[in-house]
Amino acid sequence: MGSRRSAREFALQMLYQAEASEMPMSEVARHFWDDTDAPVEVREFAARLAHGTMEHRDEIDSILVQSLEH
Repeated sequence: MGSRRSAREFALQMLYQAEASEMPMSEVARHFWDDTDAPVEVREFAARLAHGTMEHRDEIDSILVQSLEH
């Protein structure tokens, strides 16, 4: 699996964990890598994706709501 794909999967896992646990992303990111063996570049890219998504969450939600039905 490619490193960018792995990073996107890790970012999605971190986002899910933050949502499910209601923990801040900074806390999730700090503990997420404890049991994961990933190269530094994968970790950094995943963290940028996850933090960026959380920073723009309201914007993203607004765009999604416009396209949803029911």
